[in-house]
Amino acid sequence: MPLVTHRPFTVHDYRELPDNGPRYQLVEGDFHMALAPNRFHQTCAGKIYSALDNWLDSHPVGKAYIAPFDVYLTDLNVYQPDVCYFSSERYACLTREGAKGAPELAVEVLSPSSAHLDLGLKKEIYARTGVLEYWIVDPDTRLVKV
Repeated sequence: MPLVTHRPFTVHDYRELPDNGPRYQLVEGDFHMALAPNRFHQTCAGKIYSALDNWLDSHPVGKAYIAPFDVYLTDLNVYQPDVCYFSSERYACLTREGAKGAPELAVEVLSPSSAHLDLGLKKEIYARTGVLEYWIVDPDTRLVKV
């Protein structure tokens, strides 16, 4: 649920958030609190990350990251995909704070509190900003939409 505001928040506002408070994502200039994921969500995201990271150990063509990992897509959009992948061609995007630019792959595991964003605005913005592949994982149905 977005915080009420009269102006869009930006990356600058996002960086001013305290490190010890709740986690937020910035979606089209609105802050959305990221609730703690349940154990099924964490297990699912962890297994996807682990499989990808293990494959990358023997095929060093990129880097995988698991949330929380900030991906700065635009001045109004900072996401923390559950899992993301950057090929070596996109290493220039990687910074100390996360990534300034789109990963090739973004994976979002659906949660009741954020499914509307993952299936709507975030999907559109991922496509618009250069994410080549977007996986939406539903741990309840055990389905992945690509």
